[in-house]
Amino acid sequence: MQYSVTLPVTAENKSLWQNDAHSAILNILNVAAAQVELMLQGYHSREKVRKVVFEERSLQVLATNEFRLKANYVVEEYSVCNAIDQVDSETMLLSISLLKGGNAMDVKGIDLPEREPDSL
Repeated sequence: MQYSVTLPVTAENKSLWQNDAHSAILNILNVAAAQVELMLQGYHSREKVRKVVFEERSLQVLATNEFRLKANYVVEEYSVCNAIDQVDSETMLLSISLLKGGNAMDVKGIDLPEREPDSL
């Protein structure tokens, strides 16, 4: 199972991409941080994802228009019934690719294989 989100690339970021792809990627991600948080939420079904921050130094070029970046975020779990109030820090490598035409950018989380059902 792999979650992803497609983010729009504005005309301003498109022109910036030509000169400085790193800055354009970080700008797009920071503007759409709430959407990335929702995508990361898929990996944490019982917790709430908050405060995503992208590590600028971790941005790597994999191929033409293909990048990898580390995202740090907070996972909060709260349950009155179980008397749980817990906050943890998490990190995930995100794969980023500029889609054809350059009007959108695809951001993917890690690929977790789905577990087979237990047999009796």
